[in-house]
Amino acid sequence: MNSVNDNDEKERYSLLLGITASGLKLPPLIVFRGANTERGTIIKELKSHPQIAQRNLYLTCNKTAWVTREILLEYLEFVFKEDDYFDLEDPKLIIMDNFGGHNVEEDLDENRFKILFLPENSTHLTQPLDILINRSLKSSLRKKFLRHLIENDCKKVSAKDARNLIIEKVLETWNEDISSQLIKKSFELAGITYPTLWTNKDRLNEPLKRILERQSLNILNQNDVDIQIDDAEMIIADDSEEEL
Repeated sequence: MNSVNDNDEKERYSLLLGITASGLKLPPLIVFRGANTERGTIIKELKSHPQIAQRNLYLTCNKTAWVTREILLEYLEFVFKEDDYFDLEDPKLIIMDNFGGHNVEEDLDENRFKILFLPENSTHLTQPLDILINRSLKSSLRKKFLRHLIENDCKKVSAKDARNLIIEKVLETWNEDISSQLIKKSFELAGITYPTLWTNKDRLNEPLKRILERQSLNILNQNDVDIQIDDAEMIIADDSEEEL
């Protein structure tokens, strides 16, 4: 994502979001472009931001504005440091795509965290954020930025003011436009939900449903089993549960 400051430079940033199957929104992670050193003015500015102290989001920076393995570890430590969001005693399953910066499994306590990486090129089918959340959030963000530009006569701002505007609009959109019901629905469509809800494959999004149907039919054909459609639907559900 990019914005433009008063030097006609793009203020690039990355946004990482986290949600839970119970409908909870985790504090967003925003990575800006800037030197992440002890003398870096941008990192000092970000780390002193009041929203971090209130645990509403996590801010940092690096030369590329990308989420790296080190930054993800910092973020997870921030999220799981206190019991603001959930019981810290229970082990957590963290589901992520297999972007290189997400390879943190060896650095986490295996008694507290388990990592499940989604298959390559499958996030549009299996990642709840991709299925319902990301497009909605990006659309809302664009509208808010355009409205701000119009209301301010497209006036350019300093790099610092641009970062503050991004922080403000990301939090506003995340808190107001993404509902708990939408999050729960996104998990159901991805087939990632509580076992007690696995009674009907119709909850899945259509592309994933068709893939699982083909997979189940292949299994039946290989085993040469005469089976009723109701039983086939249960195999689809059982197969998905085992993968989780």
